[in-house]
Amino acid sequence: MGRHPRIEGKALIYFISSKGRNGQKIFRDDNDKIYFRSLLKKQKIKGKLIFYGYVLLPDLYACILETSKNNLIQSMHRINSD
Repeated sequence: MGRHPRIEGKALIYFISSKGRNGQKIFRDDNDKIYFRSLLKKQKIKGKLIFYGYVLLPDLYACILETSKNNLIQSMHRINSD
């Protein structure tokens, strides 16, 4: 059974995470993490997101963020597809 659709709206706080399959690394080195942080910063400005914190490990990332408009799905798509 799949996960229920996420509720979206203004001023909601979310815990978002993504993990590599079978322990596969999603960050090879510090340069990958720096690039990913730049994606978060771009999306923070473009999507008007507020990040409360994030964790970058070799095989996963997790963050707590707040949306200021109904745009979580679009924002996460931009972050995960670049």
